[in-house]
Amino acid sequence: MLGGGLLAAPVLWAMGWAQSLPLLALLYLASEFILSAAQGPLAATLPDRVPAERRGRVSAALGLGIMLGSVAGTLLGSVASDDVRLAYLVIGCIPVALASSRLFVAPDPDNRSAVRPLPDPARPPWWRTFLVSPKDHPDFWWVLGSRSLTYTGFFMIHGYSLYLLGDHIGLGDSAVDMVPIVAGIAALCICLATVPAGIVSDRVGRRKVFVCVASVTMAAGLLVPPPRRSSLPRWPARWW
Repeated sequence: MLGGGLLAAPVLWAMGWAQSLPLLALLYLASEFILSAAQGPLAATLPDRVPAERRGRVSAALGLGIMLGSVAGTLLGSVASDDVRLAYLVIGCIPVALASSRLFVAPDPDNRSAVRPLPDPARPPWWRTFLVSPKDHPDFWWVLGSRSLTYTGFFMIHGYSLYLLGDHIGLGDSAVDMVPIVAGIAALCICLATVPAGIVSDRVGRRKVFVCVASVTMAAGLLVPPPRRSSLPRWPARWW
């Protein structure tokens, strides 16, 4: 995790100085690859360290961090829209700070002296572990597919909120000033839904019902297109 944060910082900083779209896209893909490699071990700590009866609230905290991080990034982009390089410098420091704090707040116990079992000669090579059989492990593919579609739907709308406000609704250049308001509303709704859902999930011992209800609710919200400004009532201009 620390290595991923350290490697992601210069890539994110370089994005602020990118002068072409292909270079920016290449740096973006590299940053996503590195940050995903850092996030993978963090997700693995959930079953390793958290007992089953508390995984709902801890999983809610992890999901809350991802969602609020995207909201905070949108907010930072709107505030620092006049200085893109400064925004990327700040964003590049965040992974390093969070990964470093992980070493001091929740350090991993030293297990290098632990007795390890001998490797099984019949164990398949490491690359075979990436080939998960849908027949033998259907839950893995259900989780992978549903999680991918859910996050794709959310980030497609939230990531383009500036352009939806400016082009679709018709706010024009003033859309930059509305992005923090939209991000704040999104953050409030995420907190009000995620934290209670995690606590209740632990109490009832059920997970899938909360995932299904949340997915259907979010899909219903994303299916409703926002009205264009021309179709809204003729309110005073100062309200916009």
